[in-house]
Amino acid sequence: MGTNTPKNYGESYPRILRYFYPEFITALLLYSLPLLIDAYFIGHLKSTPSYAVHGVSQLFFHWITKLAEAFLVSTLILTGQFNGQEKFKQAGKVLQNSLWLMIAVGTIIASILYFGAYWLYWWYDLSEELIYVGVPFIRLRAIGIFFMFVAFSFIGFLRGIKNTRVPMYIFVLGSISFVFFDYLLVFGIFGLPEMGLCGSAVAYIIQYVVMSIAAILYMIYSPEISIYHLKLLPNISKQKIENLLKLSWPIMVDKSIIALSYIWLLQRTASMGTHALAGSKMLRDMEQLAF
Repeated sequence: MGTNTPKNYGESYPRILRYFYPEFITALLLYSLPLLIDAYFIGHLKSTPSYAVHGVSQLFFHWITKLAEAFLVSTLILTGQFNGQEKFKQAGKVLQNSLWLMIAVGTIIASILYFGAYWLYWWYDLSEELIYVGVPFIRLRAIGIFFMFVAFSFIGFLRGIKNTRVPMYIFVLGSISFVFFDYLLVFGIFGLPEMGLCGSAVAYIIQYVVMSIAAILYMIYSPEISIYHLKLLPNISKQKIENLLKLSWPIMVDKSIIALSYIWLLQRTASMGTHALAGSKMLRDMEQLAF
């Protein structure tokens, strides 16, 4: 007679926790600490219009980040599928197609933001004073949005091959770069121009440029990645693009609902004036930390 021996199914708890901690740190670094530190710096400008515009813009950028995350998750799913089947070359092709899809989407969104900055604030029903402060800021942030989409394509691929530590390190590097240059450019330290609110936008560009470069260098030089035969030049597969889009749009809807509700709520708040907008920003930053 055989003995009844316990069987292990799935991943062990220690292994699950090893996946969890990098993701937790990444979420903290992506959504909470840089946002709060940036708000702290902007608050020290002692300009209520700048602080209010920062809050209004941040909600919209939060929504765009959710859209980018949808493509990140779809890249993760398809990459993980092929990686689990040990079809490593196919997994590499997912990144190739995801990268160029993200470049195309990032270019479109960044262009809409750059050229439609005035009308975005007009839709919010902001005063001309706030619009004047916000247009240069949002145009600079639009450039950063493009590089965010590029960086997220690599992050999705790495997570799909169960590499969560390198994305964590990339986010840490990006966050450090952001906070460092945010401080220098907002206040004009070490001979750099005192850019105020726009300094925050330039630091955001630097953050995602650094992250994109770090990810590309890792893809090129890491022995772990060589089995995927990565080719980053455009060679688009219609089927893989369709698969990425099919996976992305339900995630976009799911992630966008709450973000869009906050945008609508802020649009209703705008008529209450600059101080109400500034106060609501402070409350949302505290709420974001809790989430």
